[in-house]
Amino acid sequence: MKNRKIVITIIIRASGEATVRNLWKQLKIQKDKEDVLRILDSEISFEEKIKEGYLLGLTLDNPFTLFIDGDILVRSNFIKKVKALIPLLQENELGFGLKLLDRFYGRPKFRGIHLYKTSFLKKALELIPFEGKKIRPESFIKDEMSKIGYKWNNEISDYIAGIHDFYQYPRDIYYKFVIRSKRSPDDIGILKKRFLKEKNSYDFQIALRGLIDGESKNKISNDKFNFDIPKELKFLPKSLVNKKSFEIDLIIFINRIKSFYKSLMKTE
Repeated sequence: MKNRKIVITIIIRASGEATVRNLWKQLKIQKDKEDVLRILDSEISFEEKIKEGYLLGLTLDNPFTLFIDGDILVRSNFIKKVKALIPLLQENELGFGLKLLDRFYGRPKFRGIHLYKTSFLKKALELIPFEGKKIRPESFIKDEMSKIGYKWNNEISDYIAGIHDFYQYPRDIYYKFVIRSKRSPDDIGILKKRFLKEKNSYDFQIALRGLIDGESKNKISNDKFNFDIPKELKFLPKSLVNKKSFEIDLIIFINRIKSFYKSLMKTE
């Protein structure tokens, strides 16, 4: 594999996010001529979006399929780095994920970047849970694949691939944290404390409202298009994104991460 050019399919899983157009432009510039770039933007549940993506990856039939969620912006060397990491995968490994600098957590988190070996997508397709059965459907698929010998590798690199959840629409921020209240219940206390400190940030206050409202709900759908978003949040504008603001935010976060890792090393 090291001597052969790596060709990948790149699929953006979009659901109306404010950053989709910028992400598309970034990936189009970075990809090689042989790579295929597609976007899935139908208004369907997350489980259906996973199925749609797996089927498209199998149809396009490149050796590797890279899924990227629409709420991400990537670094200028992202595709090159992904291709450099692919040869590190073991024969029976399903794929790998990469961390992103998360706006609301303020630190690196594994989010919507998933590099799959396309040959394993047929089996993964059979394991997609029914809509609403699992709060983390893609994690469920990876866990089930691991049980039959195809492990997911999140330890392949410490590379921070870009930023996550910047410049999003208020309606999307709210929904994300309603869902987050169920997906990451152990994080609620830490997140609330962080959000309360950001009193002058409208985005953080919307996120806080989403967490609180989510706690009061018994069940939450993975289909944001059939979710009841508060009327006053539906049409509010996104945070402004442009090349300058993206670069500034990325520099600030990278410096923050450097300090974060230095502090970890001192405690080891």
